[in-house]
Amino acid sequence: MVSVAAKSLPKLSGAVFGQFSRRKELIRRHWLDTKTDQYYEVLNRIVIPECKNIASDVPGYPERIEKLLTYTNPAFSDAWNFSTELVYRTVADESHQTDENITKMYLIRATMDLLFTMSAVLDDCSDMSEYRRGKKSWHTICQGGEGAAIFDGVQIGLFPFYLLKKYFKNDPGYTQLMETVVMAYIKLAIGQTIDVLGQSNRSPLMDEYERINYYKAGQFVATGPALAAIHAGILSQELIDKTVEIFTIAGQLIQTWDDFNDYYSSSEQNGKPSCDFINGGTTWVSAKAMEIFNPTQAAEFMECYGSADQGKMKRVRELYDQINMPKLYIEHMLEKYNHCETLIKRLPHEKLREACYSYLEWLVIRENPDEVPELEVANV
Repeated sequence: MVSVAAKSLPKLSGAVFGQFSRRKELIRRHWLDTKTDQYYEVLNRIVIPECKNIASDVPGYPERIEKLLTYTNPAFSDAWNFSTELVYRTVADESHQTDENITKMYLIRATMDLLFTMSAVLDDCSDMSEYRRGKKSWHTICQGGEGAAIFDGVQIGLFPFYLLKKYFKNDPGYTQLMETVVMAYIKLAIGQTIDVLGQSNRSPLMDEYERINYYKAGQFVATGPALAAIHAGILSQELIDKTVEIFTIAGQLIQTWDDFNDYYSSSEQNGKPSCDFINGGTTWVSAKAMEIFNPTQAAEFMECYGSADQGKMKRVRELYDQINMPKLYIEHMLEKYNHCETLIKRLPHEKLREACYSYLEWLVIRENPDEVPELEVANV
């Protein structure tokens, strides 16, 4: 793992810095994420048929669920969710990686994608967002509109429990798997609720944002690696908790990346409008700006923030540029990365350390293992 000092502001090429390039795609896959065709084969062969046949006696239900899952999933870049597969393939003994257990690994990865999709479908209803990943949001195109879409989202979030019970009920770690997913569901709901409540606060605060990010993204993203470790045979709760702590920070970095992209990536790259700006949401960017702005800048920001007016959005971006928001973003990412590095060094399991190092290196340092990060000061 590459150690870097935040003061040096190195030029880095990790996944969370893709917006600084001029390429169309924001994210490139981890260099080991080469078997997505096998994952989607399991998704289409097992996951979607299982979910759509739960109520096969209801006319039109199977067809609706199939359309729902194929249209909305994945709701975010599936590159993020490679952490699940990475942990399993790195940690599990070779003898454990049978065809059956590899299929189960993909079922766990699908479980996480379903939970992500639940979050996105419900979030789009809450935010009244019309687009997700460059296409119309589900609630705008589905039969029954927003009212039906809410229950569709709830169903998507419950499908993982059905899949885990059917395919993992005889496994040694079954209880831990179920408890982990239950807590992820609860913490996501907490995060989404305090996120919505934060829209009523006229002055975004960093303490509030950190709570939102911890519940809505950090703990949620960390669920996949935890499930993968359990499936790989790690049943020590202490090791699982330490793994969750590390990947929680990774999830927080991903959410901060998403917040930053509302202003520092193109709509073609991002695939969705800035609902947080329109709704006056508490994001890392808005909270950080309020820490840095002078009184005049803060007053102007609050006059513009929480509006659908494009001119006001442009002015907010100009105010962000005045305090060099990209530089603040890089500093924050490096600070979190260095904290992660310290935690990984303390992790008393060699293969788990290897998996954590690999994911964090891809996330922050470089998307390609052959790249050498430039450690001189970056122009931002």
